[in-house]
Amino acid sequence: MIQNIKRYWYAIIINPLEVTMLTGFFALLIIFFLTYDSFWYILAFIYAIPFAILEKTLPKGIPKTSAVPLTSLFYGIRSPFSGRVTILQKRPDGNYDCHDLIRLILAQQSLLPAALIKKPGKYRAITHETIILRLQSMPEAQIENIKPIYQGNMSANLNYMTKKKCRRCQQPCPAAIGRRTERQFFDVKFSIK
Repeated sequence: MIQNIKRYWYAIIINPLEVTMLTGFFALLIIFFLTYDSFWYILAFIYAIPFAILEKTLPKGIPKTSAVPLTSLFYGIRSPFSGRVTILQKRPDGNYDCHDLIRLILAQQSLLPAALIKKPGKYRAITHETIILRLQSMPEAQIENIKPIYQGNMSANLNYMTKKKCRRCQQPCPAAIGRRTERQFFDVKFSIK
């Protein structure tokens, strides 16, 4: 339970759009509680509406100035505060069965280092040991900080990628080992030269 809370917490704070939205929203709510003026309360919710719409349309709703396309499944959002690009994963377009989806995810993961080399800069991601080892093997990558944040398996990621088909699936799973194996996840900051 605590690991799930940590996973959700870090999924929110690593996304620059969500941090911007939540910071402004809570600042307006604090002003409301300090002044007891309903204007600030209403303004907080009006402020949150465009961000809620933006969140539901990600990655299509990402402003072009912030979006950094990497592969067909991975994209980045440039932080307005630090300029660091946060790497996020999106669902593939279309309907895939589990076997094809796993192949697609693995293929896109293997394309990610080449995509990063083409776009030098500072990056941040929540990831596991396998991706960290790939980064460490890249001569262009310099890891600045690795912070362990939570332990979990890949079921949440697979449920997201398959639009929760995994929960109802009765067929042999090509990702069964990865789904059940507990892994350590890290908040990784790195740069590509």
